[in-house]
Amino acid sequence: MQFIRADKVLRTSKSIVLSGFCIGLFLSVGVLSGDPQGRVNLLYLLAIFMLIPALGAGLSALSLLSASGLNLARLLLLIPLWTPSQKQFLHTLRQHQLDKYWCFVQSQMAGLAYAFATLLAFLVLLLFTDMHFVWRSTLLSAEQLHPVLVAIATPWWFWEAAQPSYALLQATQDSRLAADYADAHAYAQWWPFVFAILIVYSFSLRVILWGVGRWCLSRQLRQINREQQFVSDERDLTQTHDTLSEIHENSVEILPTDYWLANWGRFDQSGIATLSLQPKSVIQVNAHTQPEDLPAECRTMKQLLLVKAWEPPLGELADYMNQFKGWVLPVDSKQGRLCPPKHAHLQEWQRFVYEQQGWALYQPTSWSRYPTTKKEG
Repeated sequence: MQFIRADKVLRTSKSIVLSGFCIGLFLSVGVLSGDPQGRVNLLYLLAIFMLIPALGAGLSALSLLSASGLNLARLLLLIPLWTPSQKQFLHTLRQHQLDKYWCFVQSQMAGLAYAFATLLAFLVLLLFTDMHFVWRSTLLSAEQLHPVLVAIATPWWFWEAAQPSYALLQATQDSRLAADYADAHAYAQWWPFVFAILIVYSFSLRVILWGVGRWCLSRQLRQINREQQFVSDERDLTQTHDTLSEIHENSVEILPTDYWLANWGRFDQSGIATLSLQPKSVIQVNAHTQPEDLPAECRTMKQLLLVKAWEPPLGELADYMNQFKGWVLPVDSKQGRLCPPKHAHLQEWQRFVYEQQGWALYQPTSWSRYPTTKKEG
């Protein structure tokens, strides 16, 4: 099961962020440059510094409530300029229903890039040029516009210099027929108000939405990975059960009459006698025993390999078993008697014998064949 990498999903898309930055820089420089006299229309600034970011944030927020939603990131994804690897990544997101949250987060990052570009352009032009903020409208009067600006400035009520006064609004109303300006200083006093708009409606709003989107995306990602982990664990458990079933099927409880006992564990005769076995012969074997070393009658019979259950099977035993066929009997020893092995030891020998060609595990009928519910010791 392939899990979704959180670092890859939470990574910021440079293409989307760059798009937001370029849009913000283009609009802000175009509006802040003003006319040939350096006059900047305050209403235009409200459009690009507050209205566009607020509408974009609102559409992004609504996109979380719908199946697909509309935001800047999703619109940019419609442009056929993405690489095959990026398309595959987006396809993976759609398969796991993460694309909505991912696009929302990327849209907030693009919004932050837009806000950074507008703030950068504003500060640079404010510092190195002589900007005069005016406003002109055929339909709106100062009496109608002032309450709107006061409502906009509510979030920074504590900053007196950034509050729009009615007197300043009247003094900076512009007309194309006007040839001169009585108080040039008044036209520069709008900059704290414009700066506060940028901080609140461009930056702060996007930061809050980015935090919400990041939390939603991380939560959804954790939930999907938990589900995938559960499925993976279930599959592994099923495979383990299947393997154990095959291992158990590779065990026998009854031996044929013709076999000989290979005493690999070097048990004494009195201990072997407690097993009530009836082999044709008992032969001490080790890693150096070859088929030609055995008596002639034993070469045509299978062997019962008697081993110490508490000693893990090593490579030299596997090399020995490659030369013969038969059964393996792992036993424990208590007070001179050979007895069934512990559960953990038996499982280890079951897996080992299962991997050996031509061998099976022997467990006498009187012993518990599958001691899986109760462990000894």
